[in-house]
Amino acid sequence: MQPGQEKIVINIVKEAFDKSVAPDLSQEGIETFFQFANIKSLAQRTKSESFAIISYQNDKAVGVIEIKDNCHIAMYFVKPQYQRKGYGKALFNQALSKIIAKRDGIDKITVNSSLNAVSSYERLGFKIQRVRLF
Repeated sequence: MQPGQEKIVINIVKEAFDKSVAPDLSQEGIETFFQFANIKSLAQRTKSESFAIISYQNDKAVGVIEIKDNCHIAMYFVKPQYQRKGYGKALFNQALSKIIAKRDGIDKITVNSSLNAVSSYERLGFKIQRVRLF
C-alpha cells in the first residue's frame, strides 16, 4: 500500500467486514472496530509501525493484509466474491516474505480473529492459543 491508498484498503475491509463479521457483533463492537479500521488511523499506523499489502485482480483491489510491528496481523480481508480463490493465501505469503526479509528469523505471527475466520487461519498453519468471548 502506498500513501494515499488508504481509502482503497478501508473499502475492501468494510465490504468484507459488513458481510462476514458484523452480523455476529453488537453495534458497539462494530463501532469499536471502525475506530481502528478507518482512513485516518490506517494512514497513521502505516507511517510507523505497520505495513499493508493490497491484492489485485486485474486492476481491481480485492484484498488486503496489514501487519503491525512486523509480527501481528492487524487486518486481513478479502472481498466476499473473491474469497476461497487464493487471494488471501497469496496476500499472507507475500506478507510473510516481507516479515522474514525485515528481520532474522521469526518465532511467531499473531492475530486476534473473529470466530468465523478461525478455520481460515488454521489452513494457513496458525494454532489457537486462547479463546476470548466478549
